[in-house]
Order: sequence, then C-alpha cells, then structure tokens
Amino acid sequence: MREKNVLILGSGGREHAMAAAILPSYRRVFVLPGNPGMTLTKSISIIPEVGVGDFKTIGEVCRKKEITMIVVGPEAPLADGIVDYFKSDENLTHIEVIGPTSYAAILEASKKFSKDFMFTYGIPTANFKTFNKDEFDLALNYAQGMGVPIVIKASGLALGKGVVICDSHKDAEYQIASIFGGAFGDAGNEIVVEEFLDGRELSVFAAVDGKGNYLLLPTAKDYKRIGDGDTGPNTGGMGAIAPVPYATDDLMQTIRKKIVEPTIKGMKDLCMPYTGFLYIGLMIKNGEPYVLEYNCRLGDPETQAVLPLIGNFAEVLEGVASDALDAVTLEVHSGYSAAVVLASKGYPGAIAKGRRITFQEEALSSPSSISIFFAGVAKNGSDLVTSGGRVLALQTTAKTIDGATSILYENIDIAGFEDSVCRKDIGQDVLAMAETVM
Repeated sequence: MREKNVLILGSGGREHAMAAAILPSYRRVFVLPGNPGMTLTKSISIIPEVGVGDFKTIGEVCRKKEITMIVVGPEAPLADGIVDYFKSDENLTHIEVIGPTSYAAILEASKKFSKDFMFTYGIPTANFKTFNKDEFDLALNYAQGMGVPIVIKASGLALGKGVVICDSHKDAEYQIASIFGGAFGDAGNEIVVEEFLDGRELSVFAAVDGKGNYLLLPTAKDYKRIGDGDTGPNTGGMGAIAPVPYATDDLMQTIRKKIVEPTIKGMKDLCMPYTGFLYIGLMIKNGEPYVLEYNCRLGDPETQAVLPLIGNFAEVLEGVASDALDAVTLEVHSGYSAAVVLASKGYPGAIAKGRRITFQEEALSSPSSISIFFAGVAKNGSDLVTSGGRVLALQTTAKTIDGATSILYENIDIAGFEDSVCRKDIGQDVLAMAETVM
C-alpha cells in the first residue's frame, strides 16, 4: 500500500469504479463530491459539499486531507483549467493532477478544433464541415448535399449527448435549428455536420505521461442509444463490454500508428502536450479505423467495464504522475467484463426523482461476482433514492462475453427502483466474435 491519499473528482459510476479500483493501493481514497452510494463501498470517503468547479476549495480540501494526487473524472473541470490552477499555485504544485491542461482539453471541448486537428495531422476521420450560429443556411445547404444518415454534432461540451444522427434531410434541418436554438446551451453555438460512417464502434483508452509515453488500456464497446437494437436517442451510455473481440492485434497496431501516436505527437507539435487519459471513439469501417471523437478523460460507462480487468491501475496513475509510463507493464486479467446501466424512465429526457433504491448488501462486499457502481443517487433519510438519469451500473466478469452478460441479466434485480429501464442486449452484437478466454 502506498502511504498517500488520493482524491477523485466526480460523482458518477465512473468515479465509483475508479475509487474501487485503487482502494487496496492507497492509505485513503476520497471522492468529491461523490454520491451517497459510494460510501456503501467500504473505505471510500466522499466530500459532498464541494463542487468540481470550485478549485480554491478543492485546494483547501487537499491541504486539509493531505492529498497528493487528484484523478479527474469528468471533462468540465479539465476544460475549465483545474490542472493549470494547481500548477500555478506554489502551495499546490506538489499535488499531481491526472489530466490535460485546459489547452490540451480542447480536444474534447471543441469538436471543431478536434476535427481540424485530425485533418491537419492526417488522422482518419469522417468528412465534415463546421458552422457557427450565423451560418444556418450554409449548414443546411451542406447537409442537404449529403447522403443520409447525416451526423450533426454540437461542437462544445454537452455531457455526451450532443450528437444526433439524422435519417432524413428534414430531420437534419430540424436538428440544426434545434441545436443553434439552444438545445445544448452554449455547446451548440457551433456545430459539425459530418458524414455518417457505418461499421463497428470501438472505444480506445490511452494513459499518456508528460514525455509522450503511453499505455493502451483494454478496449471497450459502449452502447449509447437508449433502446435495444441501438434505437432511440443518444444517452451518456447504457452499458459496455471489454475487451472487444474484433480489436485484433493487427487492428490495434494500425490504431497506434495512424491515430494514437500522431495525436500525441500533433498535440506536442502545437505546444499543447497531452497528459492524462485520452479516449478515442472509433468506427471500424472495412477494417480501417476512423476517429469519431476524442474525450479528455475515461468514458462512462466504459470505465465500469474496463477497470475491473486491470490489476495495477494505481501503478498506471503513478506512471502518468511521474512521467514514467515506459516502466509500467499493464496487468490485465483474462476474460471479459460487462456493465449494464439502470436508468430512470424517461431518460435522456424528463425523469422522476426520489425513487427508493433497493439492493443486495453482498454485492457491495468484496469479493462479489457482481459489483454495483452508483451514479445518479441521493439520500432521503436512511434510504438511497434516485436523483438522475443514469442511476447505477451492474458489472461482472466471466470467461466469455455471453457468460458475463448472462450473469448480469439473470441477476438484474440485485438492485432496482420503480420505473427503472435498462437495455437487454448489451454485448449481443459481438457474441459471435468472442472466443473463450482460458
């Protein structure tokens, strides 16, 4: 055990999974602001009264709690400059913040920047054009000249929901008007109109240190649509599997050479060196990878599926913090992991809150075959109640994807609440590609 205290910023299932992954490795693990469900995992402490954007108070908390490392979960504090803040205060520079500077976080904060970056550095991506609010007619004309489906993206941060796939030109016109009209707030002041790529999605995660060394974590596949068969609107993610069977060694080598390494080098060339976790959302079309998007942090719910496969996540964090990832060998458990999200009815739209959550206590004890990672929850007296769209995720590992998902769906009532919804087909599309891992 390392004799140091670590703070994780965020309040969702991703942050719960991060905390659980490093609990055995550190003296104390805090989550700010966290959520009440996290405290049911023994030894996790939450600091609920402080927001992730209150950098001054976070600094005070770090001094009081003797915290020497911060791991940032969500994108907003990174884009707002939490890394820069801690680097600029002489009383805080001893605290390592795992994540990119605000300059480097623009890879996620501006889809216009990221698309232009990919074009400049020859990183494969879909054909596109960007438009601002004063260019509605130009955006519409460009969309009408494309075949359908058409992808419309809010350029700014939209909590993972700013991407719309339009099946008709009429729908594209409506969505362009809606986004420019404020559907995603200021994130929609600029849009990207993009060619639709048909293929297999793949999530790739790289840990990157200040010298440009990187490690690829296990691959994942996220299920973003609310409904089975990828129907309905996009969400923050309704489940994930890891690793992905079609991420072959040859494909991953191509991804390294054509995407990961040019991205890291390109950011360095722009004097915006990237450190922390880099998510690359890919579409594999005819065997070739194309970048759909960058995120400047780990994904949610992919993290809930990926981290249980890693035996030395704390060592990865230390490697990033000390610019020594080249000395770290990733320890990956055999088998497959799956996570299924339970959401409130109506998500990603209007939802009811305050539904009492029931769960089996043994799922919160280690070792357990199924883990519960809490997200949109609050306390009402002694009860845990729903307070958001995605409420919790169930996760397990097995020798096969089918084995993992079968365990989850056979035990889906290990936790629940009134009017809960979940996808019933997580992993089903890739079952034929999965091989038994001994």
